[in-house]
Amino acid sequence: MQSACGFAQAAVGPFYCSGDEKVYLDLGFFGDLRSQYDAPGDFAQAYVIAHEIGHHVQRLLGIMDQVNSARGV
Repeated sequence: MQSACGFAQAAVGPFYCSGDEKVYLDLGFFGDLRSQYDAPGDFAQAYVIAHEIGHHVQRLLGIMDQVNSARGV
């Protein structure tokens, strides 16, 4: 799948793209949470989604731009 941040591959896992302000969810990653990381259930999935939405909130508040400026990006 193409995003404003490049090609979104399943190997990347869930991520937030600030270029198009969208969260991309790799549903296979949730299976990995269960099988490889022993993190089954709704809470683990909600945590991952909330983490990515948090990046969007950082962007809306200008925090992402501040961090990128400090990093020289």
